[in-house]
Amino acid sequence: MPGEASHFAVVLERIARNALAQFRDISDVDLNSPLKLPESNTAFVLATHLIGSAEYWSWQAGAMCSATGSQNSAPPAQGQS
Repeated sequence: MPGEASHFAVVLERIARNALAQFRDISDVDLNSPLKLPESNTAFVLATHLIGSAEYWSWQAGAMCSATGSQNSAPPAQGQS
């Protein structure tokens, strides 16, 4: 499982870097303007969702490592060490 978790991390990082590169040159006005698609969110909301999804899957990968005894588990909660 640690190999799978590492693979997830690499893929998520690649997706995040590509997404950030796409959003880098878009103005705040354009990021927050509605898209010309029915029932769609703004680009900012979609980017926020992408980040939230990556965070979720990062935690899932950490849980896979933790379940297999790998040292790559989630960090302790704030205020704990």
